[in-house]
Amino acid sequence: MNGILRSLLCSFLLFDAASVLAQSAEPPAEGAAEPPVASEPMEAEDPGLIRGLSERVLSDWQYGSSVKGSRPSELQELSTSNLQPVEQKNGEWFLAPIPVSSPQTGFALLGVGGYLFSTEPDNPEMPTSMVTAAGMYSENGSWMGLLGTRLHLAGDKWRIEGGGGYANFNYDFYGVGSTPGESAPRIPLRTQYSGLVVHVLREVAPDMYAGPTIGMGNIKSNIRTNQPVPPGLQDVLESDTTNVGLGLRYMWDTRDNSLSPTEGFLLDARGNVNNGAWGASFDYGSLAVEYAMYHAITDSGTLAWRIKNEFKFGDAPFYDLSMYDFRGYERGQFRDKYLFGAEVEYRQKIWKRLAGVVFTSLGQVSPHSFEFSVNRWLPAAGGGVRIQLTEKNPMYYAIDYAYGRTGSQYYMSIGQAF
Repeated sequence: MNGILRSLLCSFLLFDAASVLAQSAEPPAEGAAEPPVASEPMEAEDPGLIRGLSERVLSDWQYGSSVKGSRPSELQELSTSNLQPVEQKNGEWFLAPIPVSSPQTGFALLGVGGYLFSTEPDNPEMPTSMVTAAGMYSENGSWMGLLGTRLHLAGDKWRIEGGGGYANFNYDFYGVGSTPGESAPRIPLRTQYSGLVVHVLREVAPDMYAGPTIGMGNIKSNIRTNQPVPPGLQDVLESDTTNVGLGLRYMWDTRDNSLSPTEGFLLDARGNVNNGAWGASFDYGSLAVEYAMYHAITDSGTLAWRIKNEFKFGDAPFYDLSMYDFRGYERGQFRDKYLFGAEVEYRQKIWKRLAGVVFTSLGQVSPHSFEFSVNRWLPAAGGGVRIQLTEKNPMYYAIDYAYGRTGSQYYMSIGQAF
């Protein structure tokens, strides 16, 4: 269930932004390019998609995220005055109202507020801790409220990440294992999700952290149409279930800056088991491994790349399958038990607070590990701009455009894509 929860706390547009607030906001290394910011598409999706939320807030606050489907004309409504830091002796408040639009929800208003601070003000090496709140409401009736925190304690020997909330999403379900170009079911769903997730990590060696994770929540799903659905799907999609996931997480982090790295790498591995023995409605497990590396090509340019693998074992519910979430595709349109994806991005500072990025990616989902099919590959490419919103903390606003096999997507977010 960690997947879903991680999904809730980080799948939609909102906590993507919150995840960046959650990320350590230490200033970039001396001589390094100022960090841009991306995100992983925040759109209305199911708890598995909501996985976007939790996956970013909890395990991926380090990666950042994006908001899908926003139109360029709406960018004019956002200015740096929308994000206003209020400096304190040991901390900084943030408030960011963001108008967004996506094919799933239509126009939506997203609000993110947070407080960045140090648990050891006299230690300049201490990463920034965070407490944040986020809320969203869209014209199709989707809405959510979330709370989250990330704490660095005892000289950063301990890292505690957690969050919880409630989400009500209206979205379309496309089936499992869809192949681009093939007809697939498009069933309107409403998913209500409430839950929480907590990760407690301890430094076990220099730059290495490990510890237990727990996620629990209730997921209710209903079909939003009177039209007939494919045989067998009615009972699957109309459900009221409980997920309780226990797991372990391991991180090896040598990045020079967790918000917008220019050097180093991050290896993040997460294993999780849901079982009826501790109250879960389904018996299944998951394993996710992501590796990202960063190279400073020039004083103002960084080459970043990542590889992502995710496996589901056993009777995983449709809302917690592996979902393809790379830019250029609608999150949740392609889902199955196994996911593989790779992405390369070049980030270049252009002028003062303005930066740009270009990126390309390739991946697919499949029913079995490493069972690749030529017609299931999902290539994409795109570019974007980054606008630095703050001075004390390297907070950026990201605008991306990406094109894939199924069409194009716009993204607006706070934070790096990874």
